[in-house]
Amino acid sequence: MFALERSRCLSRRRAQYLAAEPSAPIPGLVRERGFGARGLLLLVTALSFLSRFYRLAEPGHVCWDETHFGKMGSYYINQTFFFDVHPPLGKMLIGLAGYLTGYDGTFPFKKPGDKYGHHHYYGMRALCATLGSFLVPFAYLIVLELSSSLCAALLAAVLLIFGHQTCRRKLRMQAWPTSLTLLKQ
Repeated sequence: MFALERSRCLSRRRAQYLAAEPSAPIPGLVRERGFGARGLLLLVTALSFLSRFYRLAEPGHVCWDETHFGKMGSYYINQTFFFDVHPPLGKMLIGLAGYLTGYDGTFPFKKPGDKYGHHHYYGMRALCATLGSFLVPFAYLIVLELSSSLCAALLAAVLLIFGHQTCRRKLRMQAWPTSLTLLKQ
């Protein structure tokens, strides 16, 4: 008796489910979400750029990773042969940024704390900061697409904007592979 009543109840639920109108699809892109999502995207992008370019020229000395990546960029500018086990694209782009902004490749990058003096290092830092800045809107859009939640997307963006701020402004390689991977998607 109980099994028969249970099967009738399940049959009614299935019939109600099948007869119900299909729910609206979850909108996937920011342009389908209205001004709120677009406004937040513009806000987190602006905050990302402002936070990474604020006092970018400071400190006026070599920071930790700049010792390695600045030296490799100088090698590319001077067309000096060297061997490195890691793929060269990021270091080549740092060298290109330095070359395009007036860096001549003569700074030795021997140890952290060495003063830059008259050398033009700002362009190399600016290119790394630019790529690091683009990670925030990419993360916002990815989380928005995957979760359909503005709060989750905003949280991801805020964590990237304000987390590890000092590391993202210098000649760091983490922005290169992450940005290029996200652009590929």
